[in-house]
Amino acid sequence: MNYKIEESNLLEKLSELEIDIPESLTFLPENISEVSNKSDFIFADSTTDFKKVFRLNNIAAAQLNSDSSIYRNRKSADYYGPAIFISLSMLSENQHLIAIAINVASEYCKDFFKGTLGKKKVKLDIYVETHKKKTVKKISYEGDSEGIKDLADVIKSLK
Repeated sequence: MNYKIEESNLLEKLSELEIDIPESLTFLPENISEVSNKSDFIFADSTTDFKKVFRLNNIAAAQLNSDSSIYRNRKSADYYGPAIFISLSMLSENQHLIAIAINVASEYCKDFFKGTLGKKKVKLDIYVETHKKKTVKKISYEGDSEGIKDLADVIKSLK
C-alpha cells in the first residue's frame, strides 16, 4: 500500500474561505489548498459517482458548499477519487461507518477497473481531523483498488 501522511492547513483554509468545519463525511474540492474564493472550487468528476454509491449504501456524505459546481474530467488510465474529509466527531463516534465507507470506495474502484488491461492505479486524498479541531492530517493514497481497504486502519490510528 502506497500512502503518505502529512500535516494539512485545511482548517486555516476553511476559516479563510469562511466555511464551517464539516461535522460529517464531506467531499472536498481537489484544489482546496490553492483557491482564494469558493467559486474557484474544482471537484474530481468521480465525486458525483461516490455521492451516488454512498447514498445507495446509506452512507451520509455531503459536498463542501460551493458557489459553483465545476468538475474536472481526466482522460487517464488512472482513477482519481474525490478528496474526502472525515471529522473528529465521526472518527470518534462512527468508526464502523468509516470502515464501511472505505470498503464501499474500494469495491467501487474495483468495479470501475473490471475488464480493463494494464496497470490499474487509484489516486485518493483523505483529510482526517484530529485532536479536537486543532489539526488535520492528509493521507495521499496511490495504488491499486485492493489497498484502499487498508486505509480504514490508517485512519483509525490517527485518532
